[in-house]
Amino acid sequence: MTSFRALRLGAGPMLPSADPFGAGLIHAPGPAARRAESLGFDIVWTGDHIQFHSEMLECTTTLAAAAGATERIRIGSGVLLVAIRPPALVAKNVATLQLVSGGRFVLGVGVGGENPAEWEAM
Repeated sequence: MTSFRALRLGAGPMLPSADPFGAGLIHAPGPAARRAESLGFDIVWTGDHIQFHSEMLECTTTLAAAAGATERIRIGSGVLLVAIRPPALVAKNVATLQLVSGGRFVLGVGVGGENPAEWEAM
């Protein structure tokens, strides 16, 4: 039986992985994660969409870059849309993130559904 432990997640910013207003806000996640870590945040987050209203970086790749650029800050998916992905690929991505982050990955999951184009695309 799998047990879950409660986490005190603390506060943390979203990484600049989306550009909802078309203002050129997408940036490499590594420097942003390092900055958040230097400011004392507990965690950094990124959202997840395959196809949405604006450009957006891929969630697990963004978090891997953030993990590689930092040492202690946790990295979190807020949330990974698991229902639109192949389960084996989700499992492999999550396990890889946990390894490359040194156990700092916090998995938030969701099903999505607010954008029918994502389901169609997948």
